[in-house]
Amino acid sequence: MTRDDLLTMNGVTQPIAEWALDYGIPASLILTRLNRGMSTARAITKPMRAKPGDQLPEPPSTPETYEFDGQAHTIAEWAKITGISQCVLRDRIRAGWQIKRVLTTPTKRGRVSNFSASMGTGAGSDVQAMPKMGFSEIEDSP
Repeated sequence: MTRDDLLTMNGVTQPIAEWALDYGIPASLILTRLNRGMSTARAITKPMRAKPGDQLPEPPSTPETYEFDGQAHTIAEWAKITGISQCVLRDRIRAGWQIKRVLTTPTKRGRVSNFSASMGTGAGSDVQAMPKMGFSEIEDSP
């Protein structure tokens, strides 16, 4: 049984998730009660135990999909398809870019690392000037 399954009580039939919203209890609690053999009416209407300060969990959200070229995918899926990071895709969407531009504009390459992705240090390829002085020379200087 899932939160989308229909339950009927007092002549009204609706998904468990809707009953949960109507009675202010989590759908998972209704499902647990039904699985333990409680009647439909009791599973829906029995108040839940709560301690002061308890809050209902946020209902799970369905990830938003974006449609382009006849395909609809989430940001995570588009990131895998395009090779553009989720962060970049989200930033472009927040900036108001059209989805075609979001998905087809290549990323600007900054510094190029001399290491493979698994060996990178985050230092990039810039070489920093290093003094040609050893420790022994430092000790001898006045």
